[in-house]
Amino acid sequence: MEKRKWIRIAGCMLVVVCLAAFLYWNREAVSQRPFMKEYVFESVSEAAQGSNGNTYVIDQGKKTIIILNSRGELIRKLSGGSKRADFFYAAHVCGDDLGSIYIADVISGEQGNRIQKERIIKITGHRREIVYEFDYALSENPPLQYGGILELQEYEGCVYFLKREDERIDLYRIDTADEVCLAEKLAEVPCSLYVSDAAYDVAEETLIITTRLGEIYYDSLCNGNWSEVPCSAPNQIPWNITSVGGQAYYTDLQTGSIMHFSLDAPDQAKAVYQGDNILYAIWLSEDGRTILATDNERYISLDVSDMTPTVWDRAIVGNGLIVALFWILLVMVVIVAVVVVIAVIVKIVRGMPDKSGISRIALVVISSVIVAAIASYSSISSMMEHQDRLTMDSMQIFAESLRQQVDAEQLKRLGKLSDYHSEDYMEIKNKLDRMISTSYDHEAYYYYAIYTTDGKTINCLMDYEDTTVCGQPIYEFGDNEYTQVLVTGETYTVSEISSYGSWMFTLLPVRDDSGSIIAFIEVGSSLDKAVQEKRDLVVENIITVICSCGVMIMLVLECIFVLSFFEKRKGIPKDQWDITQQMPIRLMVFLSYMTDSMQDAFIAILCSRLYTDVFPVSRELAIALPISLQLMMAAIFSTCGGRLAEKFGVRRIMQLGLLGQMAGFIICLSVPGYMGILTGKLLIGMGMGLVYVTSNTMASMGGSDESVESAFADVSAGVLSGVTIGAGLGSIILTFADYRIVYLAGALFLGFGLLLTIQAQNVKLGNGRKETQGRMRIVQFLFQKRIMAFFALILVPFMMSLSYREYFFPLYVEQFGVDEVTIGRIYLGCGMLVIYIGPLLSKHLLRTLGAKKSVVLASLCMAFNMALFALFPNPASVFAGMIILAVVISFAYTCQYTYFEGLDECSEVGMGNAMGIYAMFENTGQTLGPVIYGAALTLGDRNGIFVLFLLMFLLVCLFLGSVLHGVFVPLRRHDWK
Repeated sequence: MEKRKWIRIAGCMLVVVCLAAFLYWNREAVSQRPFMKEYVFESVSEAAQGSNGNTYVIDQGKKTIIILNSRGELIRKLSGGSKRADFFYAAHVCGDDLGSIYIADVISGEQGNRIQKERIIKITGHRREIVYEFDYALSENPPLQYGGILELQEYEGCVYFLKREDERIDLYRIDTADEVCLAEKLAEVPCSLYVSDAAYDVAEETLIITTRLGEIYYDSLCNGNWSEVPCSAPNQIPWNITSVGGQAYYTDLQTGSIMHFSLDAPDQAKAVYQGDNILYAIWLSEDGRTILATDNERYISLDVSDMTPTVWDRAIVGNGLIVALFWILLVMVVIVAVVVVIAVIVKIVRGMPDKSGISRIALVVISSVIVAAIASYSSISSMMEHQDRLTMDSMQIFAESLRQQVDAEQLKRLGKLSDYHSEDYMEIKNKLDRMISTSYDHEAYYYYAIYTTDGKTINCLMDYEDTTVCGQPIYEFGDNEYTQVLVTGETYTVSEISSYGSWMFTLLPVRDDSGSIIAFIEVGSSLDKAVQEKRDLVVENIITVICSCGVMIMLVLECIFVLSFFEKRKGIPKDQWDITQQMPIRLMVFLSYMTDSMQDAFIAILCSRLYTDVFPVSRELAIALPISLQLMMAAIFSTCGGRLAEKFGVRRIMQLGLLGQMAGFIICLSVPGYMGILTGKLLIGMGMGLVYVTSNTMASMGGSDESVESAFADVSAGVLSGVTIGAGLGSIILTFADYRIVYLAGALFLGFGLLLTIQAQNVKLGNGRKETQGRMRIVQFLFQKRIMAFFALILVPFMMSLSYREYFFPLYVEQFGVDEVTIGRIYLGCGMLVIYIGPLLSKHLLRTLGAKKSVVLASLCMAFNMALFALFPNPASVFAGMIILAVVISFAYTCQYTYFEGLDECSEVGMGNAMGIYAMFENTGQTLGPVIYGAALTLGDRNGIFVLFLLMFLLVCLFLGSVLHGVFVPLRRHDWK
């Protein structure tokens, strides 16, 4: 029966693993709606085909890339729009015959239209790598809105791209066959023309450009000797151009047509296709047979042989079954998770000693959660609306100031292509540019554009980014805000998503001296940063509410335990109180560990920021020093605290510990700099050591076995609960204050604990149960082979490895922008795993594996946790490592205690002495941990963690060898029970 049960459990676990692998492999399906049958394009900016037959379409304001198969079915969707996504803004895209996708990525959004970085990203399956990157951080004049990469194409196994620089165009090649893809610069072509677009004909080795004066030039040698291509129409506006095998095609904005000419006969340009709308981007296949063109709403496929168009405004979802299955499985996983959480809560409630007030407390907690959620939603909505109104009002005021700088009479003289950069043109533009530059200085990142109309088309005369030609047609005169502002003369404010991104802008009419509307000005700014900030704010608020509710629930539970303690003690005369009833031991330990854990999320980062070469040691060791010294002081005073309690009484030593810890918090609060933190941490460690050993001493001196067992359980629960709640509470405080307030709050909590000790009697040891003296002396006990092996090979290395959490994790993830608040929340979640999974997991492992196997399993898991980072050194593996560490801790402590207590040597030396020595080595390991990590990380993050993995793994192997082969320890029949 038992065997069948385990087979069912193993089968369920296998199914879960397979489902998890399936969901992970198809994780991009989460970006698609379930049961979606077709995808409708919104704002197509470019389309291209790969050598494998797939089509890549840039959509949704350059934030999405849709991948279609040869039948036009959507098979994958790549999402951008942020630095955490696959890309930021996709300017160009292409694919190779292996299915890899290359994206010309433009990163902006922090300062309006100002470009921060440009890069070429290669995506193969789920693997993503950056093969080229250019940072504009040191550039005085970074590009605006559009990046410098003008073309990206795949040709005969290589990817080529062009990048515009000052007074030149650079040609790059990426060999896709190389294992390490790197961009190789092939040429730097001098070019001082007003370049709109460029194309490189690989077969002909010819560079072709269009300019904002309506000209086309080509350079057959790529040496800067440009020859002009005669245009077929006087008012032609060549825009986007492409060329393969000497056949060049370009889009004409004036007529909305596709033009063609041959490099052999450049003076014979002719229209080969007339579109219904203005065509912008154009792409030509490697074999020269297929053209893809876009009109910012859809893309059109043309066969060069007859120019027969196929219009694509939507795509059939080709993997709809997988998407639907993904969402069904995801819902199932969520339901199972909810059921598990409810089951855990029910189990916790059933295990509580006092259930009389549970229903009332649950009602208060649920009501608080609902009120917090409603209040948060209301405040966020109100704040966003206020921010939008403020943005809109500021924009309208600035737009009005900008309009006043426009000379209407000068504006009337503009309208032809040849007016670009004319005297009138530049005089108007320079005035407006200066005002925009001023707005940038004040972190108001505006742009402007001026439009006019001929009654049929709305044309752009100029813009801040200097990316349009003079008189460029933009919209048809019709039913839109651009028409309404000319007809009604009113001001309009619009928010929209286009092929250029997300924007908010104001349209104001420009009138001449007679009051007639001759043009209008558009003033706006990018919404991408604001939209992302709103999303982050919503997510931040939701997480804050969840963490706050979790902390509140756990605090309420602690209050229940404290009230239960006072309720039980109420009917007992004070002179008959058991030593464990003198004060709420669980609360004392809880307050001590909670206040200390409030600083866990930021202490390593804070020491890193404050340290200024005070000691002649490496920076990594100096950062670890305050943490290690605190643990060392805790170890020292844990060792001597029992004797002090025996001599001076438990109340005085408990008060001394709380006062010492409180003094340490006050010093950290009031004394600035690294030395203040170092001094404060020393006192905190001293106080924690005294509180912990006094609590354990009081627990061991209970009047009955039941009293002792209950008191020790309270101490363990207080530690775990304090560590978990402290991390969450510290992160909550850090959301609205700095670390000083965390230390102030810690001092106040400790002061409250100090008040609760006033009523306790100053009981000295000897009044309670007495420990039976063992037959073995302590020194003799320490040199027992099994004891030495356990301490040296298991306990101390394991406790050292815990510095992965307190020391390595915060310092590493801070490099990737993870702040102390987020770190505290992660600690809170991991702490809850330890509290609620630990008892179940440790009980199960002890029953099935036995204590020794469980101890070895814990150490091996910690070793392989380090190996995970050494193999995959990235934030994802570190976050996964924190979860693994929490699961391991949840059962490791109990299994280690159980194994150690079961050794015959512990009975022979006396259990009290044995546990005191155990605590000393436990604290020693914790003390050495930060120092060992600091020394290892001087080799670099990856190398240092790898060295620690080898050390941990080697020690575990030695321990296994000592057991299995009797190298250090004689093999006994019960060793693996």
